[in-house]
Amino acid sequence: MASRLNIPLNAIRQVLRWSESGRAVARLWAVFIGYTVSASMTAPIIGLYAYRLGATPGQVGAYYATIAVTTFVSRLPLASLSKSRPSLNLTRLGLILNLASLLVLILSPSLSVMYLGCVLRGLGFGSFHPSALSEAVRIAGSSADREKRLGLIMTAPPVGMSVGPLLSSLILAGYPVGTRFIDQYTAVFVVAVVISAAAAAIPGGAAVVNVEESGGPSSWRQLFSRELALLLSSRFILSYVIGTISSFLPILIVQRGIVPEHEIPILFSVSSVFNILGRPLSAKIGGAYKSLLASSLLTASTAPYFTSSRSGRSTAPCPYTASQWGYSFRAA
Repeated sequence: MASRLNIPLNAIRQVLRWSESGRAVARLWAVFIGYTVSASMTAPIIGLYAYRLGATPGQVGAYYATIAVTTFVSRLPLASLSKSRPSLNLTRLGLILNLASLLVLILSPSLSVMYLGCVLRGLGFGSFHPSALSEAVRIAGSSADREKRLGLIMTAPPVGMSVGPLLSSLILAGYPVGTRFIDQYTAVFVVAVVISAAAAAIPGGAAVVNVEESGGPSSWRQLFSRELALLLSSRFILSYVIGTISSFLPILIVQRGIVPEHEIPILFSVSSVFNILGRPLSAKIGGAYKSLLASSLLTASTAPYFTSSRSGRSTAPCPYTASQWGYSFRAA
């Protein structure tokens, strides 16, 4: 019996090797989990929280647009810093900016101040992901276990995206009927702040600077290639559709009374599960353009839901789930 148990344990030890590199894998996995759980706990309810405070749908869209634009503008400058500074420092900076954004959002004295929280959230996203991915590649190294280590680390984001909204829903459901909505949402934001702070407090290993040589003029020419232009334009269009659904779906559900408010984050959790399931399927389609076509069709399938006046509780997850299926296809 003991020998049978040693088989999976030995396989795990072979991947992690419980050396400094193995501990680095575990640390980065925990950091990824902390960030994605914290961010995904609050992503479905930022707009809904602002809406309950009196924001118009246009203002809600402006909040999410502020996050997206800030992320877009800051990502390349922040990513370039990883060449001259340890990636873990920038990753920790992303976590600190994330928790700072949550504090500003929940403590904002007015709807206008919430834009500052959105800017901080975008900066946190732009700082965390490039540096964390760079650190993941560095830790994976060039050994025979490279793919296994990288695969192990990258299981954290989808797990966090599935667990975060579920945790948010459980917190909201834990309050009795009649509790002020601001108290419920404050609890969610505070828990997300604690998780982000805990992830930021995880000790790092030896600080390593990623030193990479510039690719020269040819690297810059690749930025203007036809393939990259098509990829960026298609991702922009699909991200716009998915972002719009993510921003306004919770408000639509509340206005129509489709599901109780505390169940709304569960829809995002379900969609993240479909995102995970769709990734192996996307690999079987073959070809980037086929994946993009499948993504577009699945995303477009959400339109009838918004135009139907008979959308019921059983169909509530459909729009975001289909969009996440589409996202998983274009991830190929």
